[in-house]
Amino acid sequence: MLHALRKCFILPQKARKGFTLPELLISLALLGVIATFTIPKIMTQYQYQSYNAKTKEVVAILEGALQTAKTSGTLSSSTGVKDLSAYFNYVKQDTSTVVLGNITCGVWYGCLDLHNGTLLFYDHAPSDNFGGTNTTNAVWFSVFPDMSSYGLNNRVTFWFYYDGKIKTWAYMLPNTTTGAGNWGSATAADPTWFSW
Repeated sequence: MLHALRKCFILPQKARKGFTLPELLISLALLGVIATFTIPKIMTQYQYQSYNAKTKEVVAILEGALQTAKTSGTLSSSTGVKDLSAYFNYVKQDTSTVVLGNITCGVWYGCLDLHNGTLLFYDHAPSDNFGGTNTTNAVWFSVFPDMSSYGLNNRVTFWFYYDGKIKTWAYMLPNTTTGAGNWGSATAADPTWFSW
């Protein structure tokens, strides 16, 4: 009786067969092809999310600096990014990096290496200031989230308005004015990886 029960519940020898070596190799090859196409996309997406987070962190630092300047009574129409940098910590002032192909930090433009591995790029000329206290008066700055690449597609340029609003170049307010003059929006200026 026990022997008959065992026969009912134990599969015949042929039914217990596993994968053959060719089947296993084909499965591994298919997994390799799938991984070849998906892993780079996942890594790129992760890198872009990191860029986005770092860029937003820099914006928050500048917003905090503006609020501190307002509270301390030093915010005026002649305030620029160079003045706001006194209200936040940075690793060092960069005077040698070349950005956007031909602009050396420290000559006409200021560059600050920040603690999160980003480069803050801005105009430090005396005319780079709000130039007024209206809602369309602004200063600009760019954030390079990857300090190994300083090209056009690897930066976000922001317009920081006297009243605290902040916009990217593609969405800047009409009639934006700085101490250096009037500016217009550039709809293709924002990289595809950046989003609010």
